[in-house]
Amino acid sequence: MSTTRTRVTALTAALLLFVGMLGFATATSAAASAAPDPVVTTTSVAMTAPRPMAAHVEVTVTAADGSAPSGMLQVYDAQGNWLLDHSVSDGSAVFEWGVPTSGETTWRVTYVPSIPELWAPSEGAGTAVVAGHPTEIVLSTEDLGGGVLRLSAVVDGVEDQDQVLFEIAGHPPVVGERGRFIGLDGWSGRRPAYEAVVDVGGLAMGSYDVTATLAAGPTWAGSSDRATAVLSKKKHVSMTFLYLSSTKRGEVLVETFTGVYYPKKSTGTITVRDTATNKVVAVFKYLPAGRVGHDVIKTTPGRHTYRAVFTPRPDLRTTVSGSRAQDTVTVKR
Repeated sequence: MSTTRTRVTALTAALLLFVGMLGFATATSAAASAAPDPVVTTTSVAMTAPRPMAAHVEVTVTAADGSAPSGMLQVYDAQGNWLLDHSVSDGSAVFEWGVPTSGETTWRVTYVPSIPELWAPSEGAGTAVVAGHPTEIVLSTEDLGGGVLRLSAVVDGVEDQDQVLFEIAGHPPVVGERGRFIGLDGWSGRRPAYEAVVDVGGLAMGSYDVTATLAAGPTWAGSSDRATAVLSKKKHVSMTFLYLSSTKRGEVLVETFTGVYYPKKSTGTITVRDTATNKVVAVFKYLPAGRVGHDVIKTTPGRHTYRAVFTPRPDLRTTVSGSRAQDTVTVKR
């Protein structure tokens, strides 16, 4: 009985010793196989805007152990929208990318290591103020007489912005539109797409400081121009045009008309004279402004010069100025 008990005790002791040794061996093996933690990295982002509507970006990824990380950069805007991916090698990357709107732009850059076991991911951000495309606005003024001032602005460098703000010192601002002429009493028409024209009435004689301003937009910079307008013409200005041609022997085709902006539907008489003899060769009575009068006159062959003189109808002579034009033609022999 004693012998049997001794054998069981020895077997139990041996078993416990084996299990203990097995646990020690397992722990030792696990400790030996555990991998080291990835090296901590830091991502730095430097953003500049050397040209309009683009950001220049320089990214540096630094590892705590001094190694040169490689991998991929994921770039997002301030709202978390993905913009692009860019590779990084030897811990640095440089690239340039367009931006949709001007102004302050912030980008967030996430470093994704090429070997996750070697380097840890990291994140950085940069901010730059991006300028819009440059624009230029050129202001000109014209005295149309009778207290009416014409403001014209030619705009370059922008395609989307329609409005131009005209400001006359001492008067409410006026809004013009590119590609349109806006006259008095709702009168309007087309102009070249790059030009905005506005007529302002009811002004007293004198000098005015005028400014034309194009507001900045999502992709363009604003601009402005100034001019001094002088109103000295008491009557509304008229303009007379004269065109002469000779296609047949001894004949001259006379074409003439008058332009009067204000008042609308102005009429008058255009008298055409030979400058050499002062003889009247054609008369166009009560010709509405803008309508062409034409006549064929007989004359001798050779070179002739004619002058057209516009006289407003009697009730307009105190408010509309007269005007004249001159042209020369060679009559066929």
